[in-house]
Amino acid sequence: MNNNYLLIFDLDDTIFETKSIGKHHVASILDNFKVSISPIFKTQEITLIMSDLWKYPFDYVSKKHSLNDSVRKQFSNSINSTEYNLDIEAFKDFELVRNIDTRKALVTTGFKNFNLLKFQL
Repeated sequence: MNNNYLLIFDLDDTIFETKSIGKHHVASILDNFKVSISPIFKTQEITLIMSDLWKYPFDYVSKKHSLNDSVRKQFSNSINSTEYNLDIEAFKDFELVRNIDTRKALVTTGFKNFNLLKFQL
């Protein structure tokens, strides 16, 4: 191993195509989240929040829409406690990177357990 080098990766759209994670992977979480925010937000706002969840990190969405602590914790707990069966694939050239004999680091935002699962491609 060459310890003089460190490869630093972002995860989404660098190692695999983010859009390959389908809504079916998190459908139950999103359904429960939608129910939990329905007493707080109007239908139009809920539609925007749900759309934003596919475009931006949850921290950004929660600040943008002023989600309260209870809603944020509930969503985080759901994401972190769910077992996923992701049927995603790394970009074809990732095998070249995987086989490079040097240290590698993953730098990303989001939920740690979910992101680590994606990195185990």
